[in-house]
Amino acid sequence: MGLLDLFQRFEEAVERYQAFWNALDAVDAELWVVDPERPARRDQRRRLVISGQLSLEVTVEPLYPTAVPGCRFLGAEAAAAELRERLASKIDLYGAREMHKLLHLV
Repeated sequence: MGLLDLFQRFEEAVERYQAFWNALDAVDAELWVVDPERPARRDQRRRLVISGQLSLEVTVEPLYPTAVPGCRFLGAEAAAAELRERLASKIDLYGAREMHKLLHLV
């Protein structure tokens, strides 16, 4: 395997994950991310502030970044339960184009 082959494989790998990085770049730019403090390309998870007592942890699958992310509400159980129900009732409206629009469903 030559250097050109290695470079082409590298380019293919970068291209395969570009949609994942774009989705998380949009989240980082448009939402209040509290964890990780300084997101890196390897980070699949973001914890987003919803209110003073509630946050949402989302986990994005790198090879399927437009799929509904894993979601876990953290904070006051009463508020979390209400938003969990709202999200569950509207999850089929998820457009799968821009993951950062997820919070508009809750």
